[in-house]
Amino acid sequence: MSKLEAIIVGTVVALAPPVFLLFAAWWSAFAVGYIAGGSLPEKAVAVSALTGLLGGVLLDCLFLRRWTRNAYGLNIWFLAAAYLGCAIIGLALCMGVPVFHPLLGAVAGVYVGRKLAHAGTERKQAKQTIRQVAVFAAAVMLVVCMLSGMIAMLSRADLQRMFDHMFGAQVAVSGPLVIGLILGGGAALVLLQYWLARKAAALAYGKPLIPNP
Repeated sequence: MSKLEAIIVGTVVALAPPVFLLFAAWWSAFAVGYIAGGSLPEKAVAVSALTGLLGGVLLDCLFLRRWTRNAYGLNIWFLAAAYLGCAIIGLALCMGVPVFHPLLGAVAGVYVGRKLAHAGTERKQAKQTIRQVAVFAAAVMLVVCMLSGMIAMLSRADLQRMFDHMFGAQVAVSGPLVIGLILGGGAALVLLQYWLARKAAALAYGKPLIPNP
């Protein structure tokens, strides 16, 4: 691993524990309040989130060097779970709109490509693995788009306000329009995700796995 690559990998690895534990603690606090029949005070939620963040920073201090050194040897199930976690966090941060997820698929592709390159995987096997990763990323995007579509159907009033702001009062947000946007936009995002993940992985692998059309 080159020095630049080690810096990039180390940065990503360093960000992961604080971000994941921050959101896990934050959402857990809300869940505890809901189960208890009410909601926790805002201060308690903030303390919980800060505790998760500091816990992630502590883990970085203890294990960052080891994690960076072994970054390309992580278990496939752990990587899949981390990808799903990032997809959920991205959907929450973007208020139900999957604008973050194509980038997530591209990053996953780069990781897999570099992992295959460092392992010295032969071209035929690498091509198969890259295709599987692209299919996985596209499948996650499909689920994300379905969830986003459900949110859109339940929030038509918000969509109408957004359309009014963009187009004036000329466009009415009807059921068929929302369904058309969901189906058309979702299909485009799924295809884009597949292409981005596959292309990024092939480029990171360093060999022309995907022929030019």
